[in-house]
Amino acid sequence: MQTNVQTQKAMFNIPHSLARSILVSLALACAPVFAKDYPVNPIRVIVPTQPGGGYDFVARVLAQQLPAELGQPVVVDNRPGGGSLVGTKLAMQAAPDGYTLVMGRLANLGFALGLYQAPGYAVSDFTPIALVATNTYTLSRARICPSRRCPSLSRMRAAIPAS
Repeated sequence: MQTNVQTQKAMFNIPHSLARSILVSLALACAPVFAKDYPVNPIRVIVPTQPGGGYDFVARVLAQQLPAELGQPVVVDNRPGGGSLVGTKLAMQAAPDGYTLVMGRLANLGFALGLYQAPGYAVSDFTPIALVATNTYTLSRARICPSRRCPSLSRMRAAIPAS
């Protein structure tokens, strides 16, 4: 039986060259601002959700891999609250020096702008650095459920045009 960590690793496709890709992305994104000795300070990765979830898991994998490439520690800082608004806004308010990053996805960088009248930030306040993980969602049923299919979902699926 798989442990929770093994299950999460199987759910997230994290490339082996991830640390190198992020290092190159950071260097390119920050090249006009930084001298060649960047980074000289620890890097903080704000995770706008509670510990133990998908954001946190990916950030902790990065925090383990990046120091070998960067020569500086990477610290994960969980800042949950407000449906990821608290941590995302905190990252937006940080000095634009490349030492504070935020784990982001459509939920905190896109949906929040449509859900809340004044989230305190805009998508343009952030610069994407790298795609660090992909995730697949599945719909499952309990084994004890007698039906092998869900008729209403089957009807919904049939109504979606093929692409």
